[in-house]
Amino acid sequence: MPGVNSIGRQKSMLYLRRVIHFSLLFFFIFAPRVTFGAEIGLALFAIAFVLLLNVDAFTKFSLPRPFVLLCGVFFFFGLYNYCLSEWYGYEPSYFTGICIAGVFCVMYGWGFARSYPGRPDDTSKFMMELIRLVMLVILVNSVIMLFEYSVPGVKDAIESHLVQSDTSNIDYAEHPFRLRGLSSSGGAALSIVNALGVMFVVFLVWRNEMSGLLGLLASVVIAASNIFAGRTGLIASLGYTIFLLGFLLWRSARSGFYGLLRALGLLVLAAWFVSSALNFNLDAEVSRWAFEWADGLTTGKVSSSSSDELGGMLFLPTEAIDLFFGMGFFEGENAKYMRSDSGYVKTVLSIGLLFGGLLYAFIGWLFFKVVSVSHEYRWLVITVLGFMYLVEIKEPFLYQNFAARVLFFLSGSAWFIIWQRKFKSSTLSSD
Repeated sequence: MPGVNSIGRQKSMLYLRRVIHFSLLFFFIFAPRVTFGAEIGLALFAIAFVLLLNVDAFTKFSLPRPFVLLCGVFFFFGLYNYCLSEWYGYEPSYFTGICIAGVFCVMYGWGFARSYPGRPDDTSKFMMELIRLVMLVILVNSVIMLFEYSVPGVKDAIESHLVQSDTSNIDYAEHPFRLRGLSSSGGAALSIVNALGVMFVVFLVWRNEMSGLLGLLASVVIAASNIFAGRTGLIASLGYTIFLLGFLLWRSARSGFYGLLRALGLLVLAAWFVSSALNFNLDAEVSRWAFEWADGLTTGKVSSSSSDELGGMLFLPTEAIDLFFGMGFFEGENAKYMRSDSGYVKTVLSIGLLFGGLLYAFIGWLFFKVVSVSHEYRWLVITVLGFMYLVEIKEPFLYQNFAARVLFFLSGSAWFIIWQRKFKSSTLSSD
């Protein structure tokens, strides 16, 4: 039957194209750099590929007008920092490069959504599908990390083809337990995006877009991978996983007798998870490092060596002109002030308190475009931004690293969905 065969081929092609887009999103978020004789940056490959898929939008000048605002704002911050860096004699490429990357990341989200195969007509469902896709990308990398720890030889095979960054303070090929999966790096940046993954799981379960059992399993997997990534994200992902369990128990308990049975089953499953975790053969060195903060729960002071070190990096410039207008310094050597890992301190030193506040407000405004797609995403956006503004104390997660790419991607995707909806409305009205 030729008609049946044609439909089968169409479904196969749709599935293949979605697998390709999934891979492109993985490459974009985790930015692995691989070497097979020559070094290849897969994030740049993904961006170039998606922009190529949308070349008609560029040639026809059909990009939405707000992109002029996007380019203008990031261009201003980048140019301002560049001028300050040159004036004070600091390396200008760090912050300026971040601003340029911000433009391309948002445009990537727009182009990805525009070229996504078989996208739903319902704009809210399309946004939900993209959030699910981001969660799956994070989950896959977490599964790879657990395989690296559990299966001998997997880590060696992966690290033999991943490029080790010159600026990283961890040699992942040699370190006994710090892992990164297929991402370009690990540490706090990886742990934070993993925590975002658990937040997306909670949201999907809350909206009945994912079963509670699968959601709980996915959350446990992502949280477990953070044992080998970073303690900040580990604490957050464990907290969100416990919240998910509590929500599932509450929802089940309100559903009558069968709901109580489901709640009992969840408690048994949770007890099994805890028992398995306690009996898991986790290396003592890993346990001491990952759960260093747990001892503070009994005293009411949750801290670790990294948090104590960060405490010494939280400061403000002593001179008013440096405080309000910055000095163009993001990273490197600075004879006037000590370097800091804190995102807020880096931003203030780079462009000052006034323009730094505008930058953070602009990023929040960008991500709130997701709410413009549908108000059902309001609490997700508020929760994610609240979490990101909090952890920005530690590092510049809001405009750099994996979590920033997720936020920029969803912002750009939401921008496309809104633009598409307005375009369809104007077309219908003209008809």
